Amino acid sequence: MNIKQFFFILALMLTTLTVNAQPPKHNDRPDKEHKFNPEQFARAQEAFIVKEAQLTQQEAAALMPVFREMLQKQRTLFRQYRQCAQAKPQNDKEATKLLKDVDDLDLQIKKIEIEYHAKFCKVISPMKVYQVHKAMNKFKHITMERVAKRKN
Repeated sequence: MNIKQFFFILALMLTTLTVNAQPPKHNDRPDKEHKFNPEQFARAQEAFIVKEAQLTQQEAAALMPVFREMLQKQRTLFRQYRQCAQAKPQNDKEATKLLKDVDDLDLQIKKIEIEYHAKFCKVISPMKVYQVHKAMNKFKHITMERVAKRKN
């Protein structure tokens, strides 16, 4: 997997723009023609996290608005990731700048995540926050696998 593909997949996963697994298949259209539905992806991601972290309705109701806020803050950075992934450096100087930009984006995304972990702990227990964190990573992994399968 080259760096361009990695950043594209990372941006796709982290913007909460993946569907519950795959969009429903229609017999009259090939799978590649399905349009991505961000709302469906967000619902699927939230449902997966709630189920995987075993959140109660009350915990989910308290957490999800804060979770959405975090994703909204990260979304701009993911767009910048996508731009980096599409960039085609022509020399070492451009490549070095691109790597620095990517590293800066990684740090900014991580800072937002750290900030929101603390906010999550204010609305649900730290143990549940840890479970949510694990669920988010699992969802990203599953999504990456499905994207890779579709490309093959």
